[in-house]
Amino acid sequence: MARFLLPDLGEGLHEAEVVTWAVSDGAQVQRGDTVVSVETAKAIVDIPAPVDAVIDHCLAPAGSVVAVGAALFDYHLETPEPTAVASSIVGVLPTAAPTLLTRADPLVGLSSPLGDGFEALQGVARTMAVQMGRAQQQVARVSLFDHVVVRWHKHLLARTLLALSAACRDEGSLNAWYQAHPPALRRHTSTRVGLAIASRHGLIVPVLEITPDCDIASIEERVLTLRERAEQRQLSRQELEGATISLSNFGGLGGRYATPMVMPPQVAIVATGRLSKIRKHRYELPLSLSFDHRACSGAEAAHFLSRLIVHLRTH
Repeated sequence: MARFLLPDLGEGLHEAEVVTWAVSDGAQVQRGDTVVSVETAKAIVDIPAPVDAVIDHCLAPAGSVVAVGAALFDYHLETPEPTAVASSIVGVLPTAAPTLLTRADPLVGLSSPLGDGFEALQGVARTMAVQMGRAQQQVARVSLFDHVVVRWHKHLLARTLLALSAACRDEGSLNAWYQAHPPALRRHTSTRVGLAIASRHGLIVPVLEITPDCDIASIEERVLTLRERAEQRQLSRQELEGATISLSNFGGLGGRYATPMVMPPQVAIVATGRLSKIRKHRYELPLSLSFDHRACSGAEAAHFLSRLIVHLRTH
């Protein structure tokens, strides 16, 4: 009998939440069949069977959080193979090897007992809670506020994305990633915007690249597709990775200004507040900019915000 361990899912992820099992104890599977689906900070990932086998024990119940390297399931081969072959498969460990892991303890201490009356966060809500806590601890966050008067309220999100991309070309220090140890900055030549979307599952941030030749119609079509895929939980890991700067357009829900969280390794996030009509064909759009003061100066951030305002007036 062999034991399958949660493999390294990349992007520095250390754990995943078990969403659902596609099999039960005693099920026969073929290599490549989905055994279990897990949710990471990036996306839902289907874990396939490494070989043709029989699943002996599903070790981590749905809703549990499993560390990379912790046990997911035990299985045996229908046709015996040499131990060395089975052990060479990523995530597979012969059960004879020492793990400290048992069916009753698959989480290697990641979970703690809930307090009386508390309900455990799961899925996207749990991911957001963990990410925001880390961001608060890791970023030297400073926020700037301003507003811009625009002529039209139509296509505002697409126009904001275009203006944001143009401002990134003018002031590249905010379209960057910061590395703390040793302190280093990686400036990006392309603009990949993490767009915060409030879905029925919680906050999801897909990524879309905005280039100078993008037009309003194509941007709106891509945003609509991302929203639909976010609602259906069909976004791939590639659609959730690699943002160089973020945008939150919370104003459609309420509020004028905010201090949005910067998500490492990014160094900046822009937020747009509630649009207000001030006269015919004139609307005031509140702007909030949070940035990591370790990565850029206040002057650079102010220059970026001023360029964003200029481009919003013209797009």
